[in-house]
Amino acid sequence: MTADAIYPESELLLSSFLEGEKAFQKRPVMVWVRAGKGQIVLFGFRPRFRGSTPATFKLVFNARLLPPLQ
Repeated sequence: MTADAIYPESELLLSSFLEGEKAFQKRPVMVWVRAGKGQIVLFGFRPRFRGSTPATFKLVFNARLLPPLQ
């Protein structure tokens, strides 16, 4: 298992409201896992959510285009 992205230690919220932010601090946001002959990419957020930036689409497409395991 590889943690490819990690939540920051402080200032998790830039706007709006967040409850329970201590549970997220220094935890993986995105994880890549090998499973049998395949691989899985797990997101700790919704990369295709209506409020997401276009930059998150790169994460989805890169996960989809992972090369096959040898």
